[in-house]
Amino acid sequence: MDGVLCGDWPGADPDDSSDNYARWLETVTPRIRPILKLRGIVTGRVGTFRPQTEAWLARHGVQYGRLAMPFADIASRRGQDAGAAKARIYVDDRDATLFVESDARQARRIFDLTRRPVLCTDTLEMLQ
Repeated sequence: MDGVLCGDWPGADPDDSSDNYARWLETVTPRIRPILKLRGIVTGRVGTFRPQTEAWLARHGVQYGRLAMPFADIASRRGQDAGAAKARIYVDDRDATLFVESDARQARRIFDLTRRPVLCTDTLEMLQ
């Protein structure tokens, strides 16, 4: 989501109580506005911020089937491989045909783990 549908958080790792991060989640500018309903959105954002994330998506007219947030909170995300977490969600959805990721390292990791198509928006590279 961050880096694809909207810009990336410009600060250091946020924590669950960060007012700045919560405010950013509500006001970040859209980067890409899909005109079709997305099958799903997979984000490294933590579940603590699901309400702000869903509100932002609704406010910007982004339609989607599922919002996957593999980490419950900041503590559960610390030290985890976000690319591997996203890859597990992608591989579990056999009907998903493309994963769009902004971060080149995560895009490569997702592709390496799934061997399924991944589009990296930062490098405009299609891994397949």
